[in-house]
Amino acid sequence: VPDLTTFLRQYKIFDVAARADGTRKQSVVNILLRYRDKDKNLKDLYYHVEIRWSHGKFCGNPEAKLYKHFLWKEVFHGF
Repeated sequence: VPDLTTFLRQYKIFDVAARADGTRKQSVVNILLRYRDKDKNLKDLYYHVEIRWSHGKFCGNPEAKLYKHFLWKEVFHGF
């Protein structure tokens, strides 16, 4: 994974979309991040976030886990 300066020279993030996934029993948010590489190719990265409550739903502090649905080497193939 490149450092931040290198990333910003090579890629431009232009859209982030988040949508709740109502089909799951657990609170889940699907995220689509769209970016453009230095050759103007458009690419998408998919994530999902699972939100949990440690003391029952809507009680206490929530925590979340972010899951990616891609391999970093597929994104940063030139580094």
